[in-house]
Amino acid sequence: IRPLNLISKKEMSNTSVNSKLNNPSSLEKSSWVLSPEHFLISDTISLSPCADISWNNKGLQILFSLPFTDLISGDPAWFWDHTNAELFIADENGKNPKQFWFIPVKENDKWILKVGEWKKRFDANAENILDDIRCDTSMTYNGNEILGKVFIPNEALPQKIEQGKSFRIAYTFQAGKPMSIIYKASWPKTKGDGILDGPSHWGKIKFTE
Repeated sequence: IRPLNLISKKEMSNTSVNSKLNNPSSLEKSSWVLSPEHFLISDTISLSPCADISWNNKGLQILFSLPFTDLISGDPAWFWDHTNAELFIADENGKNPKQFWFIPVKENDKWILKVGEWKKRFDANAENILDDIRCDTSMTYNGNEILGKVFIPNEALPQKIEQGKSFRIAYTFQAGKPMSIIYKASWPKTKGDGILDGPSHWGKIKFTE
């Protein structure tokens, strides 16, 4: 049975997480809240994605791993056509839903992780859609695995994170290149079978110490 409820632990040190990204062997992925077994997978290749979601008084932190050997630089303006991860999140009552995307981009021979908040509205802030400067990101890519970290501050979240509160969430991965996405993974449902229908179809995550 695929779990619909997750527990997010408090992460005290942002610096310690950044250092672990540069030393992947120090990451204890077996304890991450979203393991490969959580995901619904539609693929022609076999990958084992996982993700961790922690928090502190300033916001939400996402770590993710996607083993992939054919990474090409993405285009934030067309993130849905490239290798990416997406976080769908709303408050515990399903109000104020938001959709964030994370995409690897190569600039000056260096991989960076771009993040944006997608909105299908004419009044959307273009800066937040293509490059959300409110968020802090880092990533590494060794030719075999994408490791990424995104910190989303309280000001960008549906509501301020507090111990004991819960959010509605869904999470997706995809890998490939334009016109040839060869791998998709999602939790707790697929985009076409519930995620895009709104928060009532998402899972829940509770914030604890």
